Amino acid sequence: MPQEALFPRLFLHEDVSPVPLRKAKNGLDMPDSALPVRIGDLRATFDGPGLTPTIEWGDSWTTSKAAIEESFRTEFARVLEYARPLAARLRVAARDTSDSSGTDVAFEQPRTVHGRGRAARTGGHRLHRAVADAVRASGRQPSPFGSRVTDLEHWSATVDELFSPLPPASAEVLAVTYDFLPVLTEWLRADAMSSGAVRHLIRADLGLPAEAYAYRETVPRLRPAVRSTLSLLARGRQERRGDRMAGQRSMTQAVFALQDAFPRGQGRVELGIVFAENPGATGYVVPAVGLRIPAPRDGHALRLTDGTVARLSAPPWTMGSVWDPPGEEPDGEEPCGQQPQDEHHREERPRGRQRLRGWGRHSD
Repeated sequence: MPQEALFPRLFLHEDVSPVPLRKAKNGLDMPDSALPVRIGDLRATFDGPGLTPTIEWGDSWTTSKAAIEESFRTEFARVLEYARPLAARLRVAARDTSDSSGTDVAFEQPRTVHGRGRAARTGGHRLHRAVADAVRASGRQPSPFGSRVTDLEHWSATVDELFSPLPPASAEVLAVTYDFLPVLTEWLRADAMSSGAVRHLIRADLGLPAEAYAYRETVPRLRPAVRSTLSLLARGRQERRGDRMAGQRSMTQAVFALQDAFPRGQGRVELGIVFAENPGATGYVVPAVGLRIPAPRDGHALRLTDGTVARLSAPPWTMGSVWDPPGEEPDGEEPCGQQPQDEHHREERPRGRQRLRGWGRHSD
């Protein structure tokens, strides 16, 4: 008989959860084109005559939009396979979803959140700083308008929208990336302060095997361990009323014991479980968890136009891209396969042959 899941329902939203995003950091989506596309590490500058873009390439590969989308769907499904064992049902809000089927996952389009005119929360300065840090660290789009400056009004509204229905008001636990766990802590603190209350929070940082089979075998042990921790935290909360230090010590020991049972380590899945006082009741609840899933051990698979498969260290849909009509490659450049991987080479193409659609990972 299968063991009961850790949570009844888990919610993943593309803005704060570990599901991948299929859009460039500057907000430009890939055009609907069957032409070969060159992707890789590039930097584009528009300082030539007539603002003609000059492209500086690092490593690059020639592929197709369909192959990039295939790589994205593979990664989307892989992430869901780590989330699935944690809950009986998943709800996923993402514009680009996997073709994965199953009665345990419900997909939906995320709602657009408008932040203009929303009042700032109590403790807003710390919350805004945490939001800005998380957006930068996670690589999320900093502004709906494509700016590189973080739109704090937009992101504060988004955080409010996603965090407001957290348990105990709902049975649905939110899954966020590790980058957004500090935001969650600050939001819960600010939410309690807005009602004149103080809410105690404590977090356990756990590690689980990255191998799919071992991960599925380990997750069922989480439920009894977390339930035991919740009981110990509730007991420590009662003890704090008589002896604050003794109660706090017993609560810390309970979380340390949970962490010792699921130790973190290099290359393991990281699971952060937030325990928060249940306002208006005894005990603690788990309003959210944080997930950090290691990249595929053998890299992100990408089918190239010559039929080979490259294994990339970064997701191909996040890289810079240039579309080139077939047969118009510059001299010395092959139309398919992996491009020369010298340290850096610079090329300037004749005007009219470039199909620049975005630029991605580079350091200024």
